[in-house]
Amino acid sequence: MYARTHLVVALFLSLVFLHSAGGVVFLSATLFFALFPDVDSQNSWIGKKKIFKPVRFFTKHRGVLHSSSFMLFLGIIIYFLFPSVFEGFLLGYGSHLILDSLTPRGIKLFWPLDLRLKGRFRTGGGVEIFIFVAFIILDVTFVLTHILF
Repeated sequence: MYARTHLVVALFLSLVFLHSAGGVVFLSATLFFALFPDVDSQNSWIGKKKIFKPVRFFTKHRGVLHSSSFMLFLGIIIYFLFPSVFEGFLLGYGSHLILDSLTPRGIKLFWPLDLRLKGRFRTGGGVEIFIFVAFIILDVTFVLTHILF
């Protein structure tokens, strides 16, 4: 899935939980971690950032960073070192893995095992476009209804 799709889905999820989870830190963490697993791709928006270039040297795209194993490992670290970011991390990273699991390449569910969770929806294809547009509508509707009412 493209970064824009990860962002609009994560934005919706963060808006739904924003009131109970916290404010700007929660929202920022959710959006950041919705993109984070793609730091291993030189073609991704976040992967093009110079700060993440060393990560690509040690990993390949849709490898360890796209696994529940790494999410658990990183989650434990974040929980103890940055507890205010933890809920946003779970929502953002989790939504990224779920969305990427819908594509033919899928994700390695329990890295290093090669057990892949994968779907049939092509990145940039009609289903992704539908998801993107649907979540833009949901985001706008959510914001407008909470501002107006």
